[in-house]
Amino acid sequence: MWSGRPGRRSDRRCREGLYETDDARLGAALSGCGGVAPKARRRAATAGCGVLHRAGTPPPRLAAPSYLRGVVRRLLRRVGVRTRGRMRLSKRRMSMMRAVYFPGDGQVDVREVPEPPAPGPGQILVAMRASALCGTDVHTYHLPADHLPAYPVIRGHAPAGVVAAVGPNVSNVAEGNRVSIYQYLGCGTCRHCHTGYVMWCSQMQCHGATTDGGFADLLLTDDRNCLPLPPALSLEVGALLACTLCTAYQGLTRIAPHGPERLVVFGVGPVGLATVLLARAMGADVIAVDLSAPRLAMAMEFGAIATINAAEEDVLARVLALTDGEGADAGVEASGAVVAQQQLIGALRRGGRGCIIGMGISAPSVNLTQLISKQLTIHASNVAPVTAYAPMVDLIQRKHLPVDRLVTHRFQSVEQAPEALRLLETASTGAATFVWA
Repeated sequence: MWSGRPGRRSDRRCREGLYETDDARLGAALSGCGGVAPKARRRAATAGCGVLHRAGTPPPRLAAPSYLRGVVRRLLRRVGVRTRGRMRLSKRRMSMMRAVYFPGDGQVDVREVPEPPAPGPGQILVAMRASALCGTDVHTYHLPADHLPAYPVIRGHAPAGVVAAVGPNVSNVAEGNRVSIYQYLGCGTCRHCHTGYVMWCSQMQCHGATTDGGFADLLLTDDRNCLPLPPALSLEVGALLACTLCTAYQGLTRIAPHGPERLVVFGVGPVGLATVLLARAMGADVIAVDLSAPRLAMAMEFGAIATINAAEEDVLARVLALTDGEGADAGVEASGAVVAQQQLIGALRRGGRGCIIGMGISAPSVNLTQLISKQLTIHASNVAPVTAYAPMVDLIQRKHLPVDRLVTHRFQSVEQAPEALRLLETASTGAATFVWA
């Protein structure tokens, strides 16, 4: 038993998470302790670190010091929880997991970190089975350190996995369910959340950007972010649905291609290749443009009627030749390159429709006056709303699309993150994923 104030060694153990409290509700109390004096709040945070232990396996216990018990009891009363008897702390070393961080300036940090806490009300703990890398990861990886948040965030915004635990008040998923995880989290009550555009919520958080993401063994998320994965689709496809496929799908829905329209896709990286595959399923004849011969070859495998190597050919002249001199009916720019955005405008016919989904540049690229004489309609698009998930999955299943073939490289451990990012930098591959056994 402890008596009096614990020594420095005991304080350090609390801070490092070597003790955890017996009452899981303590976490709720600590989250609402904003009105407590700073000194008491620090003591409470020390007493409350490592809140949970596994149900059904009570660990050995050590009595909490009296001055900490008093602070914690006062905090519990604030949220309507009363305690009786001696509050106890249980001694158990915190479980750890592997996770990937981007400290900036082209560096990757793979480290051991504590596992997420048990899920609270409306939350889900998901064991990762697949997590897709994205062009956004490459951009973030190269950002200067002073352009990144001051706090560390586990990266990865396109995860899929198996539900490991569910919190209270969850009814839409159960332990063992296979889920694709929508990357944006919102309040769940505003008009944007109600219409599926969670990315516009004023309280929006994003897995892998502002809150921990899927480049780790476990991920804590909201129940409404867990989208059920049909048995016919693999968990790896579930990871592609979370970003690569839904970005391509949303861009195409903005311009609504249909047969026998001719559509040109600029940039056939993972998102561009997904655009080719989905556009063909919608009935369009697709022309693919890129600098990479391997990627152009993959575009042909996914149904493109023609390809243009922008490093070797006059893109606009070739598009006109393939479209009887008129230009394409519709187009998607998926590379994020200035010249590709300019070529999209030039490649569209009069009255044509275009959508820009490629990111990564900040320089001006398009003279909007060019749109006037051709009366073009240009859209911009980002990740799809949650409501697009069901029709996208339906299209993939109904048309039996080989979306699993989008993945060309698999990494068996997040510890291979540096190698994976170097591969994506070559701009010559399909999608890459981390996979868990």
